[in-house]
Amino acid sequence: MALVDFYQLAVIYNLRRRDADFPSNCSHPLSMSTDAPPTKPRVYSSLPPPTLPAPKTPQRRRGPATVVGLTPLSRGSSVRQRQEGDTDRVDRYDRGDYEEYVREDLNCRVFVDYEVFMKDVLHVPDDWRTEWGRAIEAVKADAKFNEHHERYCDLCEEAGTLEKHFYPPLMETANAVLDVVSRSYFKKIPPGKRQYYHVNDPNHLKGGVMNKNSLSPDLVLLHKNRPDPRTSRSRSLHWANPLHVLEVKPYDNALCDGKNMPRLVVDGVDPIQNHAAPPVKSRYRAKKPDPPTTPTPSSSLVASQSVSELTSASTSRKRPADGSSTVDPRAAKKSKANSVSPQAQGDEGCSPPGPETQHQVDPALQVCRYLLEMFSVPLLRSHATVSLVDRDRLQLYHANRSVILVSSAINFSDGDGKDKFIATIIAFHCLSLEKNGILETMVPKNAKLISKTKFGRNQIVQNQNELRFSGNAEVKPFNVTLADVISRDPAMVGRSTLVLNATSKRWPGVPLVIKISWPTSGRVSETDFLTKANAMAEGGHAWAANHLPRLYYTEDVVFPSDSTLGSVARLFEDAELVNGDYVYERRTLRIIIQERLYPLKSLTKVKDVGQVFVDAACVHHWLLEYPGILHRDFSFNNIMYRVIKEMNGDGEAEEKVYGVLSMTKPWGDTSIIPQSWHQSAT
Repeated sequence: MALVDFYQLAVIYNLRRRDADFPSNCSHPLSMSTDAPPTKPRVYSSLPPPTLPAPKTPQRRRGPATVVGLTPLSRGSSVRQRQEGDTDRVDRYDRGDYEEYVREDLNCRVFVDYEVFMKDVLHVPDDWRTEWGRAIEAVKADAKFNEHHERYCDLCEEAGTLEKHFYPPLMETANAVLDVVSRSYFKKIPPGKRQYYHVNDPNHLKGGVMNKNSLSPDLVLLHKNRPDPRTSRSRSLHWANPLHVLEVKPYDNALCDGKNMPRLVVDGVDPIQNHAAPPVKSRYRAKKPDPPTTPTPSSSLVASQSVSELTSASTSRKRPADGSSTVDPRAAKKSKANSVSPQAQGDEGCSPPGPETQHQVDPALQVCRYLLEMFSVPLLRSHATVSLVDRDRLQLYHANRSVILVSSAINFSDGDGKDKFIATIIAFHCLSLEKNGILETMVPKNAKLISKTKFGRNQIVQNQNELRFSGNAEVKPFNVTLADVISRDPAMVGRSTLVLNATSKRWPGVPLVIKISWPTSGRVSETDFLTKANAMAEGGHAWAANHLPRLYYTEDVVFPSDSTLGSVARLFEDAELVNGDYVYERRTLRIIIQERLYPLKSLTKVKDVGQVFVDAACVHHWLLEYPGILHRDFSFNNIMYRVIKEMNGDGEAEEKVYGVLSMTKPWGDTSIIPQSWHQSAT
């Protein structure tokens, strides 16, 4: 809805002007909520303001234009031509709502060499063959390891072996590695109680966002303090438990080969050179061979084929908040012939991966579903890793909000591939929680959460969890207690915004909202806009303060250079890419604490709805006219309200509704107008 439409709507509703309290310095003809109660009766006005055109139905267009490289249109924004459901519902999850976005994130994959993945994601030492040599040799000399490894390799050579038969020997092989390194001392390998792999299939993992219990990973790596599900009473696992997921797809052609996605060249080595190819003769008995899809020439400005077209193409729009079950299912059918390049679909940096066989696409989608769930809990997870095994070949996936790295494959049946397999298991044993992506500095309870065995059936995992803030020069350290989720935007690549209700002893009795997101590091923070606006909302402009969000605290979490995010980001500094381009965007973990506002849809009185519209329209105009801030998403989702108790003319307390233009909602979009343009516009 355009800005002028809000003004016309106010006229149609015959809204009363608050003439007694309307600020004289505001040039707009519409009325505003003010700090003081009205001192005389409000006057109705049924005539349009002389400066505005007469109300008329706006001309319909076929659809909004898509510009390559811009942030995607927000749910419920004024330029979208249909309302896409209730963005605040959290009563249930729908897997279908997220499936299409998993496919979109596949467009953000980059192929890297396995050893580069080991060093920069798993933090294996540069000279791991020397530093971990004694440990690797000890593993290869271990009788149990050899027994389980040989048994597994024998299964790999048998055609038609069922997938479930691979699980136990693979689990025992990995656990044998952990047994050896945990019971003896080796250089830079901490001894002691080990983590352990567990066969989870056919059990489902509870929690998450995709129908809560719809996914069943084959093997999961569990924390050493998590009781073994095979021997404990609590046999069911939650998505808060896995440190790492291992998926088995024994097809002989399930792993990506890097031919259809950008490849990162490090030290002059193209990762495709070290990729362990599948055997010439397939050991998997399929009914029919899986033909490759027909490739389409890609272009950043023209529609092109992407992975999403290979498996039920979908339109690109902002991910729904939890429980959004009203998305139009017809959108996927309509978009197949009109898909746009990934740069236009989502955050900048995605490039089309090109054609892949269905047997490659399906396992990749499954891996990305697991990554999405691993990001849903614990809170503030920065990255996650999933392994994909195709008989005796292993490939690793890593997602860190900026990119999905896919490693080349190794053959771990013998030789150097076997050494790398052992080193990979050792690497997971050595990773701290922080380097495994589970942040515990700000969320101390995350360490307990991954070892927890009992989760209530309908419990929201983060309810009553705490965030610990270090404070700043003006604010001493404090804690915030979390409550229900308001909205969630899970993603492997992107802002992945999470909004929760909260309380804090620092602001007793004040309902708070915490917004946690991963915006690009170069993006101007919403707090900068609010600070600029609130600084001007004084004196004759003080009325505007009632229509701006009240910000209490904000913190940007900076990850050190030796962190996983730091090491992966360095890979893309002056990076050499072949077979396509990828723009790596560094992302910042940004946490904002503000006053809780209420959505427009919760109002039931027409007068209140109209007044909130007017308030939002006027503060939108004021933001542009004075601070020089253009709010580019003047939509239903960003028009909020607060209730303030004031004294009426009879000296009695009365609750009044004040419209607020939200600038920190997850789907908000704002920009500062250049001073030269602002002066000419004024």
